[in-house]
Amino acid sequence: MQVFYWVGQGTQRDGKTFHTAFALNSVTYQIGDSVFLYPEEESCPHYVGRIVSAFVDEHSGHADPHCIEVKWYERRVNLETQTKGIVESEREVFELEDTDINPIGCISSKIYIVRAQHYDEALMKMQGTQQPVPALL
Repeated sequence: MQVFYWVGQGTQRDGKTFHTAFALNSVTYQIGDSVFLYPEEESCPHYVGRIVSAFVDEHSGHADPHCIEVKWYERRVNLETQTKGIVESEREVFELEDTDINPIGCISSKIYIVRAQHYDEALMKMQGTQQPVPALL
């Protein structure tokens, strides 16, 4: 069972109520946070995205009106072979222009993505943080 609630007051716009933060299973999420989202098939890796907006849409027709707009990342291993990245790594991701609306309940966990030109730069940015080993962008 998931425990969810909005943090703070929402603002009305375009028939929806937008929020800047929410809590899901004792973790607070804010606009701009990067997250893992559950895939449709359990055997597939989690999707990677960044929360662009969070809102209630009572008129969406979906069973769950609590939604997030997500800007997607794609793993390097799923891109064309000529795409150059930092490292040949399953943790390396590239930010896409694509966005999509998903129920908040699709979130698996918060993640930390480091923007870097090379792996050593990513490691330097991680020094002194309590974050797990990052996905790379």
